[in-house]
Amino acid sequence: PVTKHALPPNESWNREVVIKAIRGNPQKIIDLACGTGTTTIMLKRAFPLAEVIGLDLSTHMLAMAEYKSQQAQIDIRWVHGLAEATKFADGEFDVVTASLLFHETPTYIALEVLEEAHRLLKPGGQVIILDGHQKTMSNTTWLSDIFEEPYIKEYAAGSIDAWMGKTGFSQVLTEDVWWTNQLSTGVKSVNN
Repeated sequence: PVTKHALPPNESWNREVVIKAIRGNPQKIIDLACGTGTTTIMLKRAFPLAEVIGLDLSTHMLAMAEYKSQQAQIDIRWVHGLAEATKFADGEFDVVTASLLFHETPTYIALEVLEEAHRLLKPGGQVIILDGHQKTMSNTTWLSDIFEEPYIKEYAAGSIDAWMGKTGFSQVLTEDVWWTNQLSTGVKSVNN
């Protein structure tokens, strides 16, 4: 309900930053915790020649994602699975994305997801994370109370930058996306 009433009516408005953060022309992209596929579909539209995979734990979300991609006549592979244990091969992807996932997980799972993202990426590959703005959330505890997410306060007290560094990413950068969100990017070093 908060997202519905506090943010603009078009749910893709803030996800455009994910697309804009991608460098080059990736051949293979995975969108972790893709939900109903909003970002995944945007990725495929932006990179029509790339193989795009959406992965989520919820079969109900994946059913809606499949429906949305069929309506849009876009070919995306939808996979049921855990973001922290995808079962894809090492170095299989050029880009790994996750939108609005980390505030819904305990820190140890967030770290496992980032370790998995690092494993999945080719050397030089990018990870792109869009989520709630940790500084805003930590400085406005009443805002965290409104969202009723079980791990949101733990997320707000953390640092995606630090988590990315801990899991081996370099060139880590977090930028503000309005006052409610942040976009964090990192690169898998060519030496990894």
